[in-house]
Amino acid sequence: MNTLYKRMENGSRKQRRAYEVMEDLGIIKNYQSFHPVLCGTIPIGIDVENSDLDIIMEVYDLPSLEQRLIKDYEQMEGFRLQRKTIREREVMKANFLYKGFEFEVFAQPQPVHEQHAYLHMIIEDKLLRTTPELKTEILALKRRNQNGSGFLSPTRHRWGPLFRVIGIWKTVEVDLIKEPKQRVDVWITYRITRTCN
Repeated sequence: MNTLYKRMENGSRKQRRAYEVMEDLGIIKNYQSFHPVLCGTIPIGIDVENSDLDIIMEVYDLPSLEQRLIKDYEQMEGFRLQRKTIREREVMKANFLYKGFEFEVFAQPQPVHEQHAYLHMIIEDKLLRTTPELKTEILALKRRNQNGSGFLSPTRHRWGPLFRVIGIWKTVEVDLIKEPKQRVDVWITYRITRTCN
């Protein structure tokens, strides 16, 4: 599941730097029991200047993780913890700065390969690899700050209707660990239809 993360070691300048910083921090290795996965725009190369490093985790004891994060990272600049409910599930978010990167740790009691951030990233990566001409426009939109929440949410540009077609068609091929193709199809159909209508 960390294939994209490992690919960063030989990626763009920013990806290589992010990889070095994360390895130095040791968060992937030290929190291995929570199945941490780096998600977001940096691993798939559509990041902009202020893009952060989003790490998702599978956690069933949020207070225990909170105490560990406080112990390990409370001294970091901008450290803060937050709990909230998303889709009827209690989640925890921790933010801090380290060596020029903003980190966001997002933990919830759900396997990481089922979390929306992971699914979004894997599908976006697949779309970018099979439809490379998207990258230039996606980056332009992100730089104009019209679409900060991921490019599968296009509401104000010409790619909207196209995502409904290529998204459903292409994602059948997405190799998601333990994810039946039908489930991916239903999920992407729902997400794209909901955001494009």
